[in-house]
Amino acid sequence: MAAVGPSSTTANQLRAYFHDLAQVNSDEFATTRQLVVAWVRGGGPIEDDPWLANALVDCVRDGQRSGEIRASCDPFDAACLLRDAYLGVIFRWVRPVQDEIFDLTPVLDRSIDMVLEGVVGPGTAGPPAHHVGR
Repeated sequence: MAAVGPSSTTANQLRAYFHDLAQVNSDEFATTRQLVVAWVRGGGPIEDDPWLANALVDCVRDGQRSGEIRASCDPFDAACLLRDAYLGVIFRWVRPVQDEIFDLTPVLDRSIDMVLEGVVGPGTAGPPAHHVGR
């Protein structure tokens, strides 16, 4: 998980993690696009283990223990939903034909914020990520 400080909330840790992923992908757009297209053509989204969800599940569990994430949320389901939001944005971003090219980071931030609003306990998500040029 991304390092954001010892007193960081679970929501902020998850936001930082996805922000880091967005930065890596943005820095290497051409490579990211080639890899994503090949991964999809090879059946990756269906056949691969959900490594990203697996990487997130412990953070979700930690958030449940601290009371930041609702106990009623299944940790793996929540992690998969975060993964699905990430992949959905990536798939739209790498499309070779699109009406509007968009900046990956703010769109991903907004998508992750929407998921977090559903899995966190009341008032524990903190303010959503601030975006320039919404």
